Amino acid sequence: MYYLFQTLSIFLQVMNGALFIYVILSWIAPRTQIYYLLGRFVEPFLRPFRVLTNRLLGRFALPIDLSVFFAII
Repeated sequence: MYYLFQTLSIFLQVMNGALFIYVILSWIAPRTQIYYLLGRFVEPFLRPFRVLTNRLLGRFALPIDLSVFFAII
């Protein structure tokens, strides 16, 4: 059981790092190969959080995507 939690913890740390790099690249260089490669890894993880964000904040129409913020929390 310890190894399962340890593996899950490592996975979540890698995802946090990947999300951080993905967000930074989306501001600096959104049309690079590394951005698209990282997007293929990160987007399936972000999809449920985008749905949640749209349901919670859909009527406000914010110009920024807060799904990464919810994913990191």
